Amino acid sequence: MAQQPFPIICGFIVESVSSPSTLEVPPITSAPPPLPPLCTDAPPTDSGSDPTHVIFKKGGLCRSASCRYCDNTRILTITVEKDVTTIPAGAFWGCTSLTRIDWGDSKVTSVGAYAFQETAFTSLSLPLSLINIEVGSFSSCKYLRSVNFPPSISRISRGAFQATGIKHVVLDGAVEEIGDYAFIHCDELETVEVTAEGVATKIGKGAFAYCSNLRKVTLKCRLSEVGEFAFSDCKNLDEVAWPGVAEGAKIGDKIFQLCVKLHDLAASESQDDILEFLSSKKNKLKELGPTKRGNVDNNNVHDEEGRVKKRSKPL
Repeated sequence: MAQQPFPIICGFIVESVSSPSTLEVPPITSAPPPLPPLCTDAPPTDSGSDPTHVIFKKGGLCRSASCRYCDNTRILTITVEKDVTTIPAGAFWGCTSLTRIDWGDSKVTSVGAYAFQETAFTSLSLPLSLINIEVGSFSSCKYLRSVNFPPSISRISRGAFQATGIKHVVLDGAVEEIGDYAFIHCDELETVEVTAEGVATKIGKGAFAYCSNLRKVTLKCRLSEVGEFAFSDCKNLDEVAWPGVAEGAKIGDKIFQLCVKLHDLAASESQDDILEFLSSKKNKLKELGPTKRGNVDNNNVHDEEGRVKKRSKPL
């Protein structure tokens, strides 16, 4: 019996293989986060006699060297006091020894841009009050394996968990947006599950691209938008389930480009719509096929091995 010359993906025969379009990823660090306002009073922080522990109070960051934590490699732990509602941009960037944060009874609703980039967390249980995770907040936390996302989460911004070691993403609540490149290059990521009741969810451009170990994606939500290359180059992805798309949804090109193992696409509510989309010109299945990672121009964001390059200091 002659061997099938072209693979079958999602029930469609790939009749020809051409060079894929490139996913050009702009740096998530194109502009540094703004500095907090100058303090006029003594910094409201208290580390006591222990330089490895920080008690973070409301307004606890200024330009004074005595209360800037950025790039402090001695800090191991943080306690956030109950009156804190925001972790400022760049607050603990580059604290490469930081492994634990105690949110206590705080009412933190937002984690600022790059606030914990390049820290040493291995696991995180985010506060139940958290709504927004800003640009690059936990990016390049290479030891981060697990994150407990509260149901209050509404938005995960661009590159928020880029190049981390997270293994499972479970969002169960009312998430409205998973931003561009939010989980790109999470090489250890195996499963993604998004449940959003009563809201339509946007998945940004390249949000889960280059997650080489991603196997299963379950979207129990209505999709308002799926950006181009959303799951591109997830070479081990072989199961995707979603209920359909919201009326008027925007669907980008090549969302499953180079997902060569994908063979089970379930659509529990509107299977015809999903299959129509998969066979449409928008997704361009005929362009799918094995290719080397080097064919993708990552344009100053990743090194030759596909790893995210270290950025310059934000502050």
